[in-house]
Amino acid sequence: MAGKLSAFFGAQDMTVGNPATNLIRFSTPLLIGNLAQQLYSTVDSIVVGN
Repeated sequence: MAGKLSAFFGAQDMTVGNPATNLIRFSTPLLIGNLAQQLYSTVDSIVVGN
């Protein structure tokens, strides 16, 4: 399990392998971060609005 996480979050060579898979693996943390920011902004607006 730790090996898979290390391989997923560690350094990756984007020049080899399937480009679609590389793009998905690259963009997944970005999407999670954007969703977290959007959730925080929404909750903040609700709290301040009340």
